Amino acid sequence: MSSTFSTTNSVEISGGVPVGAGNVVDTSFGSSMTKSIQKGVTLKGPPAGYSSRQYYMTRFKDYGTFKLNEKNIFTGNSTTYNKSYSKPSSQDPFVDWSRDIK
Repeated sequence: MSSTFSTTNSVEISGGVPVGAGNVVDTSFGSSMTKSIQKGVTLKGPPAGYSSRQYYMTRFKDYGTFKLNEKNIFTGNSTTYNKSYSKPSSQDPFVDWSRDIK
């Protein structure tokens, strides 16, 4: 049995700059990153005295926040954006465990 977990984080920034008589030059750029983790396990039956075994695979994520400060170099105005992200846990992205049933 195997499972694959993928997550994608991306950022895109766009804006315009006024250039004379009502004209605006627009530009944008962005980037994204995808991380995939695959985990597999071989399953075995329960020991004598048990009738079945339940298998579990738990995925763990790390969560965080960051602030993005945007400053307009022409007007001096600033805007702060509070953003959040999640990514597969760097310590234990997957934990396998089982439970035997009598």
